[in-house]
Parts: sequence; C-alpha cells; structure tokens
Amino acid sequence: MDRAAQLMERFAHDTGLSSEAPPRRYLWTDAHALCTLLGLHEASGADRWAEMARELITQVHGILGSHHPNDGRSGRLGREDHPTEGGSRIGKPFPERRSWEPHDPSEEWNRDGQYLHYLTKWMHALIRAADHMGVLQEHVPVRDEIVDFWVNHGEWSVHEDINRVSLATSLAPGGILGT
Repeated sequence: MDRAAQLMERFAHDTGLSSEAPPRRYLWTDAHALCTLLGLHEASGADRWAEMARELITQVHGILGSHHPNDGRSGRLGREDHPTEGGSRIGKPFPERRSWEPHDPSEEWNRDGQYLHYLTKWMHALIRAADHMGVLQEHVPVRDEIVDFWVNHGEWSVHEDINRVSLATSLAPGGILGT
C-alpha cells in the first residue's frame, strides 16, 4: 500500500491535482487513478484520498467535460448541473478534426474525441465513487444518444457533437452487437 500511495502522490503532484502545476487530464488514466484513490481510502481510512478523488472528478468534468481549448468552440459538452450528460473528451493534445478538414493518419491518434472504452471506464470509476462516497449520483449517467450512436454505428470513437465518427475504424464488422 505504501508504494501505491507514493505513486498516487506523485501522479497528483505531476498532473496538477495536488500542486500548482497546470492540470493535465487524460480520461483513461484518470479513471484508473480514481479507482486507486478510492482503494487507498478504503484501505487506510485517510480522508486525503477521498478528498483527492473528489478533486479529480471535479477537474475531469471541468476540463474534459468542456470543448478542447484549441477547438474554437467554448462551453460544456453537457449541462453544468449534469456534467457527464454530453460525454467527455479523452484529453488528447489536439482538438478533434472538423468535418471539412482532410484526414491525416499521422495526426489522427493525437486528436481528441469521445471513445467508448474511455467513457465506460470513467463511468465504472464514477459508479465506484458514488457507491464509496455516497455522492456524485448526478455524474454517472451518459447521455443515451452517445450509447445509441455506438451501438447503432459500431464505432468506438465519435466527435464531441456525437454526429459522426472520429476515426475510420469500426469496432468490428456488424458493429458492437454484431448485427
């Protein structure tokens, strides 16, 4: 447990969670970090881990729940009172490609968007936080349109506005349900 605590202290410092460093959020890593913080709180009873978990949720929803800073659009993906309603960016360095921009395979993997496996991992972490801390219920649901888009189109990466896929790669022939 000491090693896990050390790693999380360093993570929190380096990513701006517990320091004056500019916050750096990446949804996949943050989902795993949230589960680890909750585990440290469960194992130790130390309130600092629960406080850090709450701060991480606040930062993720504030940063990744809004359009990319270099996007040109501003504001939240969902409503202020329901931070996960519009999904969440994953935290890549560049904003998502606009519909009029040409596809550039060398840049595509550095572009933001909404990825099914990232969002489901984050939802898992939020459900654990809700169960563990007895709060945050309003943060758990993902807007039905997002899930419907993935199920109906079989794509694992969608644009922030949920109207088209981000990458020219699908989950599998026949989509998620194999139909």
